[in-house]
Amino acid sequence: MRIFLYVSFLALSFLAVSPICAQVLEDERIQELATVRVIQPNVGVQENVSVIQQVGGQNSATIFQIPQDIQAGNFAQIMQNGNLNTSVLRQFGYNLNTVSIQTGNNNQGTIRSVGENINISTTQRGNENSITADVENLGIFTRTVLLEQSGNRNEINLDFLNGSTLGSSNESVRISQRGNQQQLNLSLDNAAGPVEISQTPGIDGQGMQVNVVTSVFPQK
Repeated sequence: MRIFLYVSFLALSFLAVSPICAQVLEDERIQELATVRVIQPNVGVQENVSVIQQVGGQNSATIFQIPQDIQAGNFAQIMQNGNLNTSVLRQFGYNLNTVSIQTGNNNQGTIRSVGENINISTTQRGNENSITADVENLGIFTRTVLLEQSGNRNEINLDFLNGSTLGSSNESVRISQRGNQQQLNLSLDNAAGPVEISQTPGIDGQGMQVNVVTSVFPQK
C-alpha cells in the first residue's frame, strides 16, 4: 500500500508540471549550473579532488576515487565541450560530490556514487545524449541528484538506492528534460521526499516517455 501511494504521488507530481512551471525549473537549473563552473571546494590535503576539462571532439575522461583512512571529502568534476564525448565517474565512500557537464551531440555520461552523503549534478546539452547513474546513499541524510538534458532524443537511466533510513533535511531528486523524444527510466527504493520530473517538449512536441519503478532493491 505504501508503494502504491508513493507511485501515485510521483504520477501526480509529474502531471502537475505545466510548460510554464517547467520553464521556471529550467531557468533555475541553468542558474545552478552556472555556479558549478567556479566551484572552489574546501578540501584538505588527504582528500580526493579531481577536475577535468576537455574541449574538442571525441574526448574521453575517467575518474575513480576511493577514500583512504580518515578522508572526508572526494569531489570530482568533468566538463566536456564537443561531440562523441564519454565520461565515467566512480566514487566510493564518505561525502562524495559529482559534477558532469557535456555540451554537444552523442555524448555519454556514466556515474556511480556509493556510500554516505552523495551530491550529484549532471547536465547535457545537445542531441542523442545519454546519462546512466547508479546512486547508493546507504547512510543518513543529504543525498541530492540533479540531472538535466536539453535537446532531442536524449535518455536518462537512474537507479537510486536511498538506504534504510527515512527522512532528511536535504533529500532531493530533480530530473529535467527539454526537447523531443526524451526518455527517462527511474528506479528507486524508499526515498521519503518528493521526486521532481520535468519533461518539456520542443516545437514538434513529440514522444516523451517516463518509466518509474519503486521497490526495495536486492542486495548487491
